[in-house]
Amino acid sequence: MIIENARLSENSAVTLSTLQRKHIEALFDFEQENRVWFEQSVPPRPESYRQLSTFRTEIEAQLLEQALGRYYFFVLENQGRIVGRVNLYDLSATRAEVGYRVGQAVAGQGLMSKAIACLVTLARQELKLNQLIAKTTLNNLPSIAVLEKSGFVQTKICRDTVTLNGKTQRMIFFELPLR
Repeated sequence: MIIENARLSENSAVTLSTLQRKHIEALFDFEQENRVWFEQSVPPRPESYRQLSTFRTEIEAQLLEQALGRYYFFVLENQGRIVGRVNLYDLSATRAEVGYRVGQAVAGQGLMSKAIACLVTLARQELKLNQLIAKTTLNNLPSIAVLEKSGFVQTKICRDTVTLNGKTQRMIFFELPLR
């Protein structure tokens, strides 16, 4: 399934496209430019994301998973520059998990809510899924707001913790029924 330059809304210059090989270098730049920003609210990417050669290998592996229909990776672009990512992963016949990140320069502009809306439509109409699930940390209030605005409902707060920037955080889980 290939989506190419789908506008997030009529008056938006930002487009949603299926991740392809042509995006690898721009995606690497996006990850590097926003690494510190991301690590304030999500666990750090593996070391392999810090060198273009090993990053390329990681993304090639993701593209193979995508070709097999196990995952779907998308990029948000503004004038050829990647400003966000949104993914469907851990796909089964009935459900998938949603993951996303938006660059610091465009955070708070509603782009991710629009991208999630596109993903929900895709999951419901094309993939015929029954449910989407998502998780974030309790302190990631912008992410919680995106999920709630997109219709996701909190299902549980995990007792297990993750450590971010030396602070212990708990995960919060959400679900969105599609049928």
